[in-house]
Amino acid sequence: MNFGKTKRCVAFLLCFSLVVALFSGCVMAPILAGGAIGGAFTVYVQGDLKTKESASFDRVWLSVVETVEDQEYQIVEKVSAGGEAIIRADLPNGKELTVKVSADRPEVTDISIRVGFWGDREESRRLLRMIVEKLSATASP
Repeated sequence: MNFGKTKRCVAFLLCFSLVVALFSGCVMAPILAGGAIGGAFTVYVQGDLKTKESASFDRVWLSVVETVEDQEYQIVEKVSAGGEAIIRADLPNGKELTVKVSADRPEVTDISIRVGFWGDREESRRLLRMIVEKLSATASP
């Protein structure tokens, strides 16, 4: 058996995996963006900030709508049906905001936030912090 060739193959796969992990940004995103915003981990992937919140779909959707309305953004679309919802709004800087909410389980809801065509990590995180604050304020005693 030729162990030299096997070692080279394993070394190549390890190096290739490391390069993919470093350049994709997906491996570090949960570490860099997670936990600091709410109780759930957040991931920023290809312009979308995604998270799961431990709250019902209705509570999360209400918090999202109130947050967007509080910011006085120009709402373009607001649709909610069957555990899925989307709100789109125009921001004063000309960018478009898209927030998608979907029920994962009865008390777990997915949120996806995208600001602008390419995404805006800081603005997405700011909006998520505001949504989480609203959720905390409406938490049942």
